[in-house]
Amino acid sequence: MEAITGNYSLTKLVTTVGIALTIQVAASTFIGAALPMMAKAFRLDPAVVASPAITTIVDVLGLLIYFGIASAILGI
Repeated sequence: MEAITGNYSLTKLVTTVGIALTIQVAASTFIGAALPMMAKAFRLDPAVVASPAITTIVDVLGLLIYFGIASAILGI
């Protein structure tokens, strides 16, 4: 397989993005379902708490997941 940049092959890059995307979608779905239920348990309005918190948590978690997977697979 031909190297794209440096020593990274297309297979490693596709694997990295695929795994990171799969984990992020699963984590986002779990957070999107769990956060409103936790807010309701604390007697808070789930609609008010959920939207900004879910967006922030999912965005930060997505970056951490991607860079964690990239560093493990690509060794960077």
